[in-house]
Amino acid sequence: MNLRKVHIKVEELKLKKPFVISRGTRTVIPVILLSITEGNVVGYGECTPSSRYGETTETEIKKIKKFYILIENGISRSELRDKFPACAARNAIDLALWDLELKLEKTSIWKKENKEKPSNLPTAYTISIDTAEKMAEEAHLNAHFNLIKIKLAGDIDDLKRIELVRKKLPKNRLILDANESIHPKNLNELISISEKMNIELIEQPVKKKYEKEIKRISTKIILCADESCRSLSDLKKIINIYDAINIKLDKSGGLTEALLLKDFALQNGLKIMIGCMICSSIGIAAAQLIALDADYIDLDGASFIEKDRENSITYKNGNMSIASSNLWG
Repeated sequence: MNLRKVHIKVEELKLKKPFVISRGTRTVIPVILLSITEGNVVGYGECTPSSRYGETTETEIKKIKKFYILIENGISRSELRDKFPACAARNAIDLALWDLELKLEKTSIWKKENKEKPSNLPTAYTISIDTAEKMAEEAHLNAHFNLIKIKLAGDIDDLKRIELVRKKLPKNRLILDANESIHPKNLNELISISEKMNIELIEQPVKKKYEKEIKRISTKIILCADESCRSLSDLKKIINIYDAINIKLDKSGGLTEALLLKDFALQNGLKIMIGCMICSSIGIAAAQLIALDADYIDLDGASFIEKDRENSITYKNGNMSIASSNLWG
């Protein structure tokens, strides 16, 4: 095997409009594009650092550089997982190793994993935080997405946001994402209005330290772990608290860990959401494999950026195209 070469590039993806969640507003998303070259073959990976986990482009580049020698000398994906904790940096390396491996073997991710490649996949559309009226209007404009995700702020206007979106979309499937913003004392009220508004699922309503409150709730609404479930070890700790998990490659540290999460969740009766950070189509491509076994697909991250990669995934009529092998995999 030839000595592998690693190259890192930091890019700033400009958004079409501000994206707001309970933790803040973003107009530009910094991502790290990583390539691993062996001979004349190049594998690509990408990651979006998350401030929620104390990540920046600087922290993740430092992590990647610590593994330069191991990567250059051919570290495997399983060895990477053993030596490197789950984080955005590991995701970039893992995805690049997958892409390189597939290209060297002259196969696709679908053939390697014995999956039938779909013609397209549905995805949710995410409505970021704004006034209730503006969020309802955006929901109406995107009614062609069967599944709509409503971001919550954890403030007094959340209930109005839910009610007005449901009024605009009486038939669409609706899910909520609180990003840990709900205070435990307000949890029952949120559940009550959500049941009335026929909400299917609520992501990470409270912070991890308040998760004991989740076990006390009796509801048919699916309660889904997001921020509190990064790795397989995390999942084993919360398996009796939540009904579902949101798998994101940047959280889990790559497709290798994500597949383990997916398999363990299915074996233990949990529902699966496959999600993403805001990223380019490279960050979405590998997640499409997980989507085949997911109950909820939320892979709209690349639709929010002004300029995507060549051979990018396209979004139309509530569906997304399947990533070309010329892009990744």
